[in-house]
Amino acid sequence: MRIDELLAIDVPSELRTLCEAQIQGVWQIPSELVRLALRRGATEVSVEHHRGGFLLRWQEAAVSEADLRRLETALDSERASEDRQRAIVGLEASGAQALLWAGGLRGARLKLRSTTGERRLSFDHRRGRRPPLCYSAEDTREVGTVLEWSCSGLDRARATTWIRSSARFAPVQVLIDGKPIPSGFPGGLYRVQLESPLPCQLGLTRTGDDPLLWLLQDGVASTRASVPGYPAFHAAVELGGIVPPASSAADLRRA
Repeated sequence: MRIDELLAIDVPSELRTLCEAQIQGVWQIPSELVRLALRRGATEVSVEHHRGGFLLRWQEAAVSEADLRRLETALDSERASEDRQRAIVGLEASGAQALLWAGGLRGARLKLRSTTGERRLSFDHRRGRRPPLCYSAEDTREVGTVLEWSCSGLDRARATTWIRSSARFAPVQVLIDGKPIPSGFPGGLYRVQLESPLPCQLGLTRTGDDPLLWLLQDGVASTRASVPGYPAFHAAVELGGIVPPASSAADLRRA
């Protein structure tokens, strides 16, 4: 065996690791797609139960052609390993790793239509098939995205509960089946927005022994942390501009 073969990147193994080890479960994917919409500047995000999975719509924010080209390359088993690996790194660097997770999981189906204001981009991927990226030349002023996603083993009830919990501090309205999700702290008495030393919403609560921090990236909670030794309060702390997009829960807690 040649040395270049020995040192070749095992892209399928890397893809499995990224899609399975960087998330807690399949149920987390819909909230990560909501985070992607907010990261791209969506003014409202609608989530609907649809065909065993979810249908997401958001306005004023498109998935870029560059990210869809990277996704197409990363998921194409017939492309060179080096090209696929570069595409994976590119998706992580641009903060679009949720698309990689959504398309790379076993049993996943990802269908997306994004309008950039100049043309429509369509992407349709089912695991085991080459993912085609299609273009429409029609001129449109609309900007928005419609994304259909499902996956084998998906617990939709758990996924829905997590969206309601993790997106409660989103800067824009998030709807599930047409109804706005609850916002702010559960059971809070008083809330104030602070900008220093970190951007956060601070809330006084009726219950609790220690402060509870909701650690956010782009308006969606990624994890929580406690601060022993202080009177109880809640705080939603935005770390999106402080840590890289692909940061783990442990990275957020350290920050």
